[in-house]
Amino acid sequence: MARALCLCAVSVVLFACVSVGATTILVPDHQPTIQAGVNAASDGDTVIVACDTYYEHDITISNSIYLRSETGQPDCVTIDAQGLGRVFFCGVMSGTIEGFTITGGWVAGNGGGIECAEAFPLLRNLIIKGNHAGNRGGGLYCFDCGPTVEYCLFTGNTAAKGGGLSCDDWSSPTLTNVTFYGNGAPEGGAIHCYWTLRGDVELHAHLLRRVREHGRELRRLHRWSEWDERESRPQSHVL
Repeated sequence: MARALCLCAVSVVLFACVSVGATTILVPDHQPTIQAGVNAASDGDTVIVACDTYYEHDITISNSIYLRSETGQPDCVTIDAQGLGRVFFCGVMSGTIEGFTITGGWVAGNGGGIECAEAFPLLRNLIIKGNHAGNRGGGLYCFDCGPTVEYCLFTGNTAAKGGGLSCDDWSSPTLTNVTFYGNGAPEGGAIHCYWTLRGDVELHAHLLRRVREHGRELRRLHRWSEWDERESRPQSHVL
């Protein structure tokens, strides 16, 4: 009798484990839009987007999911906000966004392409191009967060500060194999960071030749750093 009870308990536990397994959601097969796919997902789920152009804006991700294009490459899926808002907002999440071209974002404030707030996402294999922010971070804006950015291209993004990337309020991004080309801003055409955590804008491997040469100076900055693609070295201000 004791043995039978034990086997029954084990069966219940195994059933519970299977029932809470991660789910894969396909867009548009299972959900019609990227936002709908994200909304249907829970922590640990995967959302795969079929190759196409999607006209969506202000896609909000507040859970830790894996969102990627069908191939994982940025030429597979283009998300065009058509100037109606930013493309992505990432809040309090630590998931992954991989394999998209992010374009057409336009906001009067911060983060034309992507805004991250209190989040720690992995942003990989992205082309972030042709986005605009009236204030900070035409391509990507970080507020109190620590994104990891890998194998991404920032190009043709504009803002008042940080045409490609802007980070402040204790943000600590890590950039690996990232290229900034043809972005523009009156302050920090490529990168503008203020009040970062320990000044840590971590630069690894290949950004552009100038950043590789002067990356150490940029990492050392305590409170305010900016780098303009038109200049031979980062402007730096240690207050």
